Amino acid sequence: MNKPVLPVPRWMGPVVLGLLAGQLALLWVQGGLLNRQHQDLMALREDVQILTETLEDTLMPAEDENGMLPMKVRPRKGKTRIQRVSVMSEDPEPAARELEASRESARKAVEQARDAQQKLSIQENARKAEEAAKVRRAQGQGQTWLLAALAAGLLALVIRTWLRRRA
Repeated sequence: MNKPVLPVPRWMGPVVLGLLAGQLALLWVQGGLLNRQHQDLMALREDVQILTETLEDTLMPAEDENGMLPMKVRPRKGKTRIQRVSVMSEDPEPAARELEASRESARKAVEQARDAQQKLSIQENARKAEEAAKVRRAQGQGQTWLLAALAAGLLALVIRTWLRRRA
């Protein structure tokens, strides 16, 4: 009751090599996409860091003429003594007005930068979506023809094998 050993078809080797080559190509494409995504994320991270530093700079207290930052005042424990102070109608110093104006302009600039970044981001996302749709359409057409050719080739091999066995 010896069963004859069926030989491996000759076409099996090239098919396996072709599949391996296809897998390698897909891995290369995936690596490229991951690299591009990583670069986009790093650029976004850098933008967020710049915005954070800008906001921190605008929210920092003003420096004295000596270049020293004012010391934080800690509340005293116990009774707090309240003294009434009359407010003078004098204008604050010109330097203080300039500082406040520069802070306000910095806040406005940050808001404008955020709005511009958001608009650019929306436009960039729309452009990327259009490109992705074009790529999907091109791949869809190519895949359809590739699958049809593969199916025809496989059908031809099956028919050829069937005809050889029959003969």
